[in-house]
Order: sequence, then structure tokens, then C-alpha cells
Amino acid sequence: MRFYTGSYTCLGGPGVGVCRWEGGRLWLLGTYRDIDDPIYDPLR
Repeated sequence: MRFYTGSYTCLGGPGVGVCRWEGGRLWLLGTYRDIDDPIYDPLR
């Protein structure tokens, strides 16, 4: 299964992470750094 994560770039995070979960292991396939703070925050 492939999925995406977001992190606070203003705090030094990598931005969007592209991940894969397979066979009980988590793989980081790459990152995309050109979006400022790509997180989901319902209070924002």
C-alpha cells in the first residue's frame, strides 16, 4: 500500500513523504519539499 505523509517544513520537516507499507515493513520512497507545511490541521 502506498501513502503520503505531511510534516511541518517550518520546523525542519521534509514536507511530503511518499511511503510504502508491504510485508510488515515501512519504506520511505522519497520526499517532496516544495510545499510549505503540508499537514492536515482542522483547526488551522
